Amino acid sequence: MVDELSWILWSIGAAFAIGVPLYLYSEWKRYQLNTTVVRIPAGRRFKAHLFTVDMQRKAKKVRIRSREAHF
Repeated sequence: MVDELSWILWSIGAAFAIGVPLYLYSEWKRYQLNTTVVRIPAGRRFKAHLFTVDMQRKAKKVRIRSREAHF
């Protein structure tokens, strides 16, 4: 009886130890990609944690900015 209970508790602990970091990692990735839309003159701006995309309709331009590059 004690061995069965110990095995069950170890299994629950292992699942918890593996599951919590995986959940936190997926939430962190979701936060980075969460996008908001802001109106700017003559277009829209899409803002996320790691990048920004500006769309200017009249000028027919798209500008992408990130921490590592600008296009």
